[in-house]
Amino acid sequence: MRVLFRRNASWQGEVQWLEGEKTKSFRSVLELISLMQEAMEASGSPEADYTLRTWESPE
Repeated sequence: MRVLFRRNASWQGEVQWLEGEKTKSFRSVLELISLMQEAMEASGSPEADYTLRTWESPE
């Protein structure tokens, strides 16, 4: 991951997925997290099943 800019209270840059041999630019931290999640799901990582809490989910 390489952060090139920090603008609008977020990061912009590029992330490289070594296993998938891909490099992709991201425009925000949220987009970076989404790209990382997609790579984890594609590689079969057990952490990919982790679900985030929502307002509706119990504590």
